[in-house]
Amino acid sequence: MSNCYKNLSISSWNVHGLGDKLKDELFIENLKGDINILLETWKGESKEFKLEGHCIISKSRKKRKKARRYSGGIIVTIKKSYFKGITYLKEATTSPNRLWLKLNKNFFGFVHDIYLCALYIPPFLSSHYDNDLDFLENEISSFSMNGQIVLIGDLNSRTGQRADYIVNDSDHINNFDGFDLLPENYITDSEIKRNNQDTSVNTVGTKLLYLCLSSRLRLLNGRF
Repeated sequence: MSNCYKNLSISSWNVHGLGDKLKDELFIENLKGDINILLETWKGESKEFKLEGHCIISKSRKKRKKARRYSGGIIVTIKKSYFKGITYLKEATTSPNRLWLKLNKNFFGFVHDIYLCALYIPPFLSSHYDNDLDFLENEISSFSMNGQIVLIGDLNSRTGQRADYIVNDSDHINNFDGFDLLPENYITDSEIKRNNQDTSVNTVGTKLLYLCLSSRLRLLNGRF
């Protein structure tokens, strides 16, 4: 497969309830990505959802007995021409807040396979919050040995201007005491500062920063 797919576009949108938006032409027109992630759809399996030229994958929470509607819900639309290069990793997580896809490197012309997680992290005080970032870290660990990790969605995280990398990281510690404390393949963190105008930090944001440090992930917001 040629490298023409390297410009693959992915969008993410918390739609705050899909409702009748499927009848809204302006809404449909804005689903311009090759892969579109819709979060907080408040739908079940959403088998009625259709987008011309796209294949649909959806995931939902179980509806509570006394609830008037569903909560949560993830819908991912994928252009049909790209669908053959993407695998839905249905068994990757039991959480209704996360949906994992594998983008095949040979199909898209990437250097590595891409493990893409479409996710919604509920607010910390929400009844639906379930230590999501702790479980997510375990899932990342299982995939990171086989490819690159990309997380896209609504994480309800405010990270302020704190670093998501190890500040003043160095491998010079290996020069002390006559033996190596770090593995030979250790890569020091690059300090690429973010232009984040939000100075507040919340509980989920702090947990997200720890996840970035442990998993060597970097926040896109504030850098592009």
